[in-house]
Amino acid sequence: MEGVSFDKRGVLVCSGKPGFCNGDGPDDPINIQSTAAPGEPKRVAVASPDGKIAGFAEAIPFSIEASDKNCKPSVVRASPLAERVVARATGFSSLETLTVTTKSNDEGRTPRIRRDAMAIGLAC
Repeated sequence: MEGVSFDKRGVLVCSGKPGFCNGDGPDDPINIQSTAAPGEPKRVAVASPDGKIAGFAEAIPFSIEASDKNCKPSVVRASPLAERVVARATGFSSLETLTVTTKSNDEGRTPRIRRDAMAIGLAC
């Protein structure tokens, strides 16, 4: 799409000039519409024609997360059917030992690991 830029607030807007993107006028914010499943990230990239200037954004419209005090684990789909997911967490001490429970079909395991070694599933 041609004729888009970022305004001084960092919002993606349409220039409103003839021959470019259509908007309600100059500097009209661009609204991107999409569908999403729970935990599915939506990513958008904007680049100048020469590729020297670019902006990237990620949004998860329907997040899968929990919180308990300062602890906040979340899961993001890494594949469309969630065969692979990425676990993210904030609020943990780097030396804290966590209980990680994984389950696939009828198989499961619960090792205790340190947060800095964590790669999958979380239990807060």
